[in-house]
Amino acid sequence: MHTTTIVERPAGGHRPSDGRSRAWLGRGLFVLSVAGLPLSVLALSRLGRVGKLMLQVASTLLFARAVQFVVTGAPARLRTFPRLLAYAELVVDGLATLSGFWVWVWQPFVAPRFGHQSRTRLTAWAPRLSKLPVVAMFVLHTVRMAIYVSPGQGRREEVAEPEPATGDGTPATREIAPGVHRLEVGTGIMRSNVYFVRAGSSWVLIDTG
Repeated sequence: MHTTTIVERPAGGHRPSDGRSRAWLGRGLFVLSVAGLPLSVLALSRLGRVGKLMLQVASTLLFARAVQFVVTGAPARLRTFPRLLAYAELVVDGLATLSGFWVWVWQPFVAPRFGHQSRTRLTAWAPRLSKLPVVAMFVLHTVRMAIYVSPGQGRREEVAEPEPATGDGTPATREIAPGVHRLEVGTGIMRSNVYFVRAGSSWVLIDTG
């Protein structure tokens, strides 16, 4: 394997440290996800209404994120389990947001102003039942983040396609990842791949022959 660095004039683009930054960001989000469940229990048991309102804000943000993730079609690029997990997270986040709003916002703050506050068996059990989707929300979010920081990030493997060619029939490079281009050279047993990897303002040529 031969590696050659091709230096270009400074130009805009991602720096080599961007990948490491995203990796550290992913790990940081995973740690926060793991800490989310015990922190939510602490907020419910120790912080009173303030803790419940904080959880309501957190569940609303996670629900909005789940909606955006599904609407943009991102689950279609995932394997079966991560794709089903994305839809399950959407449903659970929605339940956590709606139940939390009804128990922690509507009942204590809004209903009394309109004289609609009622004392039924449902309202008595609602605070306990509303904790279940919150717990499930953080569990699913932690599992999804664990998949996100894994090497494949839960994505489906792309089916190999024929290499494109230029107008005169010579092979052309194909971008297989952001900043990574592949070129097939040679024929038969001499066939190999050459990769061009952008590194800041330079290109690194990797010959795997």
